[in-house]
Amino acid sequence: MVDDAVASPSVEWNPAVARPVVNAAFEAGRRVFWIDDVSEWAPVDELPAGVVYVDTVPSIHARAVRRPR
Repeated sequence: MVDDAVASPSVEWNPAVARPVVNAAFEAGRRVFWIDDVSEWAPVDELPAGVVYVDTVPSIHARAVRRPR
C-alpha cells in the first residue's frame, strides 16, 4: 500500500510514487490491484498494463471492476 497520509483529495502524485512498487511487484510475478474511488479517474495511462483497478464505490469507469475476479 502506498499512501501520502494527508487528507488532500489530490491524486496526481499517486501513479508516480506507485510506479516503482508496481514494476517490482510485476517483476516478482505478483498481481497488482489499484483500490480507490476510480469513478472519475484511474491511472490507466500512467501505470503498466496488467494493473487491476478495483472501485470502492459504484462506478461508470470502463476499466474498473467492483471487486477482483
